Amino acid sequence: MKFKILCILLVFTGISYSSNICLIPQPKELKILKGNFTLTNKTSINISTISLTNEAKLLKKLLQPATGFDFTVLKANESSKIYLKLAKPSESFAHEAYKLDVRTKEIEITAADSSGFFNAFQTLLQLLPSEIYGNKVVKSKVWRIRNIQIEDKPTYSWRGAMLDVSRQFYDINYLKKYINWMAVHKLNVFHLHLTDDEGWRIEIKAYPKLTKVGAWRGPNEALQPAHGSGNKRYGGFYTQSELKELVQYAAERNIQILPEIDVPGHSKSVAVSYPEILCDGNDTTKSVQGVSNNVWCAGKDYNFEMLDTIIGEVATIFPMKYIHIGGDEVNFKAWEHCSFCKKRMDENHYTKPTELQNYFISKIEKIVEKHGKLMMGWNEILENSTLDKKTAVMVWTSSDEVEASVQKHHPVIISPASYFYLDMTQGIGERGHNWASIIPLERLYSFKLPTDSLANRFVLGIQGNLWSEYLDKPAYQTEYQLYPRLCALSELAWSGNKSTFSDFEERLNKSHYDRLFSMGIHFRVPPPEVKIVSGKMQYFKTLTNSKIVFTNDSTIPTKNSSILLNDENVKSIASNPNNILLRTCFKDSLLSPTVSIVNDTVGFWDPELLRKSPTKIISLAIHPEMISDSLSNLLIIKYMYGSAEISIKKIDIFRDDSLIYEKGYDKPFLLFSHQPQIELSLPEKCFSKTGNYRIDVESIGKNEVDSYGVILVKNSNF
Repeated sequence: MKFKILCILLVFTGISYSSNICLIPQPKELKILKGNFTLTNKTSINISTISLTNEAKLLKKLLQPATGFDFTVLKANESSKIYLKLAKPSESFAHEAYKLDVRTKEIEITAADSSGFFNAFQTLLQLLPSEIYGNKVVKSKVWRIRNIQIEDKPTYSWRGAMLDVSRQFYDINYLKKYINWMAVHKLNVFHLHLTDDEGWRIEIKAYPKLTKVGAWRGPNEALQPAHGSGNKRYGGFYTQSELKELVQYAAERNIQILPEIDVPGHSKSVAVSYPEILCDGNDTTKSVQGVSNNVWCAGKDYNFEMLDTIIGEVATIFPMKYIHIGGDEVNFKAWEHCSFCKKRMDENHYTKPTELQNYFISKIEKIVEKHGKLMMGWNEILENSTLDKKTAVMVWTSSDEVEASVQKHHPVIISPASYFYLDMTQGIGERGHNWASIIPLERLYSFKLPTDSLANRFVLGIQGNLWSEYLDKPAYQTEYQLYPRLCALSELAWSGNKSTFSDFEERLNKSHYDRLFSMGIHFRVPPPEVKIVSGKMQYFKTLTNSKIVFTNDSTIPTKNSSILLNDENVKSIASNPNNILLRTCFKDSLLSPTVSIVNDTVGFWDPELLRKSPTKIISLAIHPEMISDSLSNLLIIKYMYGSAEISIKKIDIFRDDSLIYEKGYDKPFLLFSHQPQIELSLPEKCFSKTGNYRIDVESIGKNEVDSYGVILVKNSNF
């Protein structure tokens, strides 16, 4: 269905304007006024107090590269100016809050702290043409801003993004780019996953072999090649001085860096460097990732002395109050076969390895607190624990676990894998993991944030996590996985569930992709949706500065392929529509995933519908009136995304309660990300008669509801 949504249409008493003010994240309050302000070489930056000098210098640094203007910093000026005003204590500005008032002759920015000014600057940049993000002067550009009033503050104080630098190594310059991109979206916590089985990435002066040995993979290294590192020496690490400089760089952009040292599991890189940390007993069992000998022994006192030293050095580098210690996916078999661990269990009257896990984590908690920090870990650390209530958890295993962690009165970061793990593939057939869910942009944006009183008290914020197993290729895969999904997460973190996905997508399509492009981000371009209607190719193109390219011989389209015209006769393009492949090409540069012509959607399911199924029979309505070709007889039941599996035993199709088709399965068909669709060849002209059609899907197993899917009918001309 063709439709158009204005990004923001605001109506006020006596004033009525519409304008494409496409801000991401969306501000709390916004009012559009008459007129414009234009930046010129005469525009100055004025400050209300000398204490705002650094903020003025920062704004100048942000505006100068693309405009080439001087932006003289003054105490007062009557001409065109940007005025930075420090809020009075009586104005009760929240931390990170700001006001932005754009008038024809003046821009006034008010905040109570440097974070508030920084956030205001990011909004100001988005109000300018997207070229403002370039690093070269754009000549003859009119830097015009619509007059506007904005009052804004974040929903959450923790707006995070994690990068796994163990499985793939990123140099400091790349981390700075990552920080810059985060800052644009008002994200303020950069979680560095510094250690894992595949590499130790932080210099520890007391234990030099951690980086001399544990930072490298290769045929002749202690750690073998993995995750595309190839038949060569691969790896690296960050010196303490490099990390301290990175911390300062991030702080200037209102971002704190959270270090993670993952224990007691995920520690192969430590074990190859210092084998004495392992248990005895010659255990050969493997972790869930298939790695053996990667667990710290919980029975050796020496290990806690070593970890005390390591955490002590980490604490001196990172000023953030939390240190993340991992605590997830521990292979307990190693402890069960170890004499030291058995002795520890006997001494403390433990009967289960989870109790030994709690012992280990409690010891680390005390070490972290000894060095003036608070501990954070993945949500497994709360299982049967007696940890201090100040210890925070990052919830990744499920959305339900968010509520369970809040009930235990610990500070919580919401990060369920099935919504916020950005290493998950964005579509069927695309590169990435899919064990938690396929996570397209809409899936991430649809997450419902908890709003009950306990959640308001204990939830610090939300975070997107990017694990790097599949980021070795192509070279741009990291930013491709991040954007635009991190844009959606930033809006949830800043604005909450304020807007609709269609509105967010419209703002993204109209303006924000241009900004990402100007920043040099190789983002995922949305693929086109093209249908055949009455023999003609039809599409609704919502993405500006783009075109649809295609081939008619099943080869992958390039940016130089033929351009598709709307309403083009399909027979003039290809004798067989099955051979047509299409891609969106953005600014003659970035290409979307390759897709085929879409099929007719005649039905769907979602969690709400699944909840209404009181039995194992899931009834799905079919709407034949949406079929463009009455001769179609190929029905496709297609999973789109979600964490739940649907185990299908039998499928029945009815017309007016009369059975017209049935198919049973000796072995249940598991409909999920690994096996996303079922194709059914139906009787000819199955949908040619009028009537009420439905599909009854008989499922077995658990009645999980987090599943979204569609029912498609394939055109008989294909």
